[in-house]
Amino acid sequence: MPSREYERSHPWIRFEADLRAAPPRLWALLGQAVAFCRQVADSALPPRAAEEMRKVYLVKGVQATTAIEGNTLSAEQIRERVEGRLDLPPSQEYLGREVDNVLRACNEIAATIVVGGTLQLTPDWIAGCCNRQVLDGLEAHLEEGVVPGEIPAHAVGVGRYRGDPLGFIVYAAQGLVDGLKEQCRYIDARQTAIAWRHFVFERFRRKRRSPALERRRELVLALTAREQPAPKAELRRLSPAVAERYAGKTDKTLTRDVNWLVAEDLIERRADGYRARLARMRSFLPPRAAPA
Repeated sequence: MPSREYERSHPWIRFEADLRAAPPRLWALLGQAVAFCRQVADSALPPRAAEEMRKVYLVKGVQATTAIEGNTLSAEQIRERVEGRLDLPPSQEYLGREVDNVLRACNEIAATIVVGGTLQLTPDWIAGCCNRQVLDGLEAHLEEGVVPGEIPAHAVGVGRYRGDPLGFIVYAAQGLVDGLKEQCRYIDARQTAIAWRHFVFERFRRKRRSPALERRRELVLALTAREQPAPKAELRRLSPAVAERYAGKTDKTLTRDVNWLVAEDLIERRADGYRARLARMRSFLPPRAAPA
């Protein structure tokens, strides 16, 4: 016979999972998550890049969380809300309130961890803190029977994971690892760009200074900051510094500069334009086996 009240009122709820039955994939994912977390935590970025990364992945997390309940705000709109720049019509203000609530919950969790606090994943914390806070002020838009801070009196689930705690844990761990991998790629791209800029400055420092070399250096750096290849017609306008140095110069000058930079292996010519040769940075990495 059920010995606890919730076992009688909510018989589908189980606050335990036998980890002895966990598949090897779960332990592999948790190990990856720890390694990626350490990589992210130990990676230094310039202040502006670090702040941009924090904001990008905060927005991604908020969007993913609110989308579960049908929030239709785009990532761009959520970013504007995070930055205090999004004004919504009264009929959609509840969508912004959802974003505000999740954002506040995320920030409070982060603040607790930063000061050395600990968080325990308990039913009371999930219901009394997380659920009540996330649904605060949204009572008029909730489904029947949903009360902020209270466990529902009817069965609910996430996808196909109702009654399968281990399956849901593996699903959540995979999502965490995927997100961390994306953050590591973001960090790697920013650090590679920093190393490339130092490489470019060092290459030009070894050559005799001249207006032509300064012009070519600015062109490489401007291409470095651009994610997509630039058609030749746009090269003069890549940045204010480039535009200033090419003011009054002929197309022959631009062609001569581009050919020189290609010959020096600092930029590459592609069918859709020109781009900096950041891939050269990979040649300085230790050799490794090809992926299986």
